[in-house]
Amino acid sequence: MSASRCPEPERLALDLDDGQEWALTHLEHCEGCADILEEHRLLERELFRAMDPAPPADFVSRVMVRVEQAPAPPRTELLVGGMIFLSSMVALAALVLTSVPSLGALSLDTLDRALARGRWVEGVAAGFSTVWSVAGPTLLIASILTLLFASLGLRKLAATPAPGRVEA
Repeated sequence: MSASRCPEPERLALDLDDGQEWALTHLEHCEGCADILEEHRLLERELFRAMDPAPPADFVSRVMVRVEQAPAPPRTELLVGGMIFLSSMVALAALVLTSVPSLGALSLDTLDRALARGRWVEGVAAGFSTVWSVAGPTLLIASILTLLFASLGLRKLAATPAPGRVEA
């Protein structure tokens, strides 16, 4: 088609977007208008890229490496270590007092009798002896597990630098 019979490029583009058959037919026969619309499409794509550039291809992996390298906040470390230690102590107390139904009452009764006579060292020893004779293996296993978990909690606490302290 001749340049004098070509529509305005904006009109042609709008009619193409609306699905007008005449605009598609015109582009099939008019190489000049097709070139103009293709240049416009490429320019528009470059403008969108300039306004909102895509991140580099390795952006996510670089961010994840930095996240993994960042230390946990000291407050979080202290809270985790403290909770491990506290839960270990509560678990030991619960296990000892509930492993044998009358274990707590039995050891306290023995201790009370010995203390009433004024011999508290013998009372404490008698209390431990009673507990050991009633639930020795259970108490031993519970104590070992509690000390293990408590040491992990304390290790977590010890590994955390004090606030304001700079590690060398």
